[in-house]
Amino acid sequence: MLLKIPRLYDSHVHWLGTGQIAVGLQLFDLQKPEDISEVSVKPEYFRGKWLVGFGWDHNKWPDKKLPTKDILDRAFPNFPVMLQRADGHCSWLNSIALDQMGFECGHSGILLEEEHFKAYYSLPKLSDQQIRQSLKKGCEIFNRAGFTHIRDMTCDEQQWRAALELDKAGELTLYVQENFLCEQPKDIDRVLGLLETAKTQETPHLKALGIKVFFDGTLGSDTAWLSQCNCAHHKFSWTSDDLENLFKKAWSKGFEIAVHTIGDEAAHQVVLAARKVMATNQYTGWLNLEHVEVLRPETVLMMKALHVRCHMQPCHWLSDKAWLKEKLGDLYKHAFPWGTLSRTGIPLYFGSDSPVAKTSFWDNQRALTESVKAKIPALKGDIVDYHSFPGATLGETYTVFAEQKLQELVFDGRSLAFQPEK
Repeated sequence: MLLKIPRLYDSHVHWLGTGQIAVGLQLFDLQKPEDISEVSVKPEYFRGKWLVGFGWDHNKWPDKKLPTKDILDRAFPNFPVMLQRADGHCSWLNSIALDQMGFECGHSGILLEEEHFKAYYSLPKLSDQQIRQSLKKGCEIFNRAGFTHIRDMTCDEQQWRAALELDKAGELTLYVQENFLCEQPKDIDRVLGLLETAKTQETPHLKALGIKVFFDGTLGSDTAWLSQCNCAHHKFSWTSDDLENLFKKAWSKGFEIAVHTIGDEAAHQVVLAARKVMATNQYTGWLNLEHVEVLRPETVLMMKALHVRCHMQPCHWLSDKAWLKEKLGDLYKHAFPWGTLSRTGIPLYFGSDSPVAKTSFWDNQRALTESVKAKIPALKGDIVDYHSFPGATLGETYTVFAEQKLQELVFDGRSLAFQPEK
């Protein structure tokens, strides 16, 4: 059976990270922390003198406990090591790395959220050529999965330049919407300045869409902001006042805002801040809520009166389902609310969060089907409607699947051919 989908869209990805991790040290199959000593280390896994990797998940391990620096110290005693958890919100470091980052000797070796991001972004910079190669690899990965359109969440000035070069060379085989990451409230004006410059450099394939911030963490790392939770809310730099300031500044310049909100309380506070700003009738613009894995009905009700879009990744249900009920308790009834959102008229789009999860239309379809048995309300309508880019293209652009395998991908009127994967 053939399925033809026009403008197949992954609405939440990390483009550069997808390409980087594809050729880097992958730890998705690590069965216990001690197995790290069996990993084969290659030169391409290093950034400068740092060994970096991605993908471990303590929720898959027998004791489900976070690892410690001691294990890495025994395995890698001679160089700094930083290994990101599968959600990209937590990292595992050895003692040499902690010392070089300025942490005290008694540190456990686990960094969470802003502490993690600060450390990660202080690693030796990638060269322009490395970034371009990673973006090109990312294009191949998304195309092989059938996608012709992506919405990227972690752009910066260096990546934007590399993407422009790819497009100029005719090597960009995606339509890309770029959101520029703003890590701290103090960076708002600087990032908006980058966006304004990028806006003047847009091409038909590459758009400077808006600004992205983190307002909470993840369920897997116990850092999502939940209204009912046994764990303490992890403190973030962004306050509601900071969000209001961001909304005013970004919307006045015509840019969208994307806010990472996994927990129900995080989403509620963001919507309250947006409603307060829009109520002045001086500022209005699009607010994109990223992930919204737990969402209370009263929050949804407020959203209906605002310019809000939601971007969800059904595939995350597949990875979280084993522990979701235990972690959420009574909030489970509000988990993965695509069924509710699809019945409200609030715009809803699906993505993958690649490389946190594999970019896959079919994994999302499987999650939507299987989750109904776990009492997650069913999606209204066809999944294709939530995976199709809503804009125009330069030429005919579509994907054809045969028995869930990519049969043909046409981009701007030309059929793309792929070398067999090794």
